[in-house]
Amino acid sequence: MTNAEALQRALELVDARVAEVFHDSAAALVARGATAEEVADHLDQCAEDFKTIRPRLVAELAAFIDRDGETLQ
Repeated sequence: MTNAEALQRALELVDARVAEVFHDSAAALVARGATAEEVADHLDQCAEDFKTIRPRLVAELAAFIDRDGETLQ
C-alpha cells in the first residue's frame, strides 16, 4: 500500500466514523424531543466544525503515514 493509498483509506475511515457520530447525535436530540429545525441546526454546526478541523487532520495523518519518508508495507 502506498502512502497515498493509506492516507485515502484513513480518511475514509475517519469520514465514516464522523458520519456515525453525526447520526448518533441527531438521534439523541430527537430522543430528547428536539425539533427538526434544532436537529438540522446542530448537524449544520457539526459539519462546519468538521470542515474547520479536517485540513489539520489530513495534514497530521499524512505526516504520520509518511514519517521518516518510509513507505507503509
